Amino acid sequence: VQKSHPDRLLTYYADYFQVNMTGPPVLGNGTVVLKAHPQVVPVIVNRFCYLHAIDDPDCPLNTNYRWRLRAWSQVAKRLMSYEYYTHLFDLPRTPTPQTWLIGGRIRHYKAMNFISYKVGALNRWPDNELACYLAGRLAWDASQDDRALIEEFFRLYFQEAGNPMRAYYRRLNLVGRQTDSHGMFVAHADWTPQVLAELQAAIEVAQASAQQPLIKRRVRREADALRALTLVCRALAARRSWKEESTPQNRKLGIEAAEAAIAWVREIADQDLVASRRIESTFQQQIKQYLRR
Repeated sequence: VQKSHPDRLLTYYADYFQVNMTGPPVLGNGTVVLKAHPQVVPVIVNRFCYLHAIDDPDCPLNTNYRWRLRAWSQVAKRLMSYEYYTHLFDLPRTPTPQTWLIGGRIRHYKAMNFISYKVGALNRWPDNELACYLAGRLAWDASQDDRALIEEFFRLYFQEAGNPMRAYYRRLNLVGRQTDSHGMFVAHADWTPQVLAELQAAIEVAQASAQQPLIKRRVRREADALRALTLVCRALAARRSWKEESTPQNRKLGIEAAEAAIAWVREIADQDLVASRRIESTFQQQIKQYLRR
């Protein structure tokens, strides 16, 4: 390939999640065992912690991630990053807000001379739109102030509802970010009734602040997605109760909660707000489980 296409690069997934891969060919003392060919570009995929900043000294996952990045930079001339803005691969997926974490990671990659930053948004929730907005802006110019871009987004997109929507997103971004929790996942149980009630109160303030038809519609999209999340979490909680105690009452409540989630995601399906097909198929299977017992 070097002879026939000297201008081409060969990429491959070098580090992928926390799966059983050998990682960078570098010993613990820093000795490089194997160098990459100049045209080979290792791609680092989702080895970081989704719940804490990349430079958080108290996050063991990100501490290891920073070591891996330094080690790979000794192995290869070029590196690439590929991240998923997602939640669980279990269904149904729920949001993993990344608003205040993306900028630090992109700046870190830029400082290490990564040649690209790529994102796959596997969820469909409105918070991913802000995440992708930040990624798109910072991928072109990582020297920008990501906090200023966040302020710009709320000011331009939500306008008169910008301040309450910022407060809503701040609460959304706190879910699952305990100091002792690390990894890619925000557990479904972290979306407690109290958390969902606080989010609902925050979105109602934003709805009251919206005056223009366009802004009302944008805030309404967020409110509709929050309702979907709330119904999903209620159905999952009902499933847990039914599995813990398979009573006729729990069975009835479980079916009702699953049907309510299905009905709502069908109602908003044309808005493409959430991964509605996945949620629908999950709870249809759940109802079948209820009916079999």
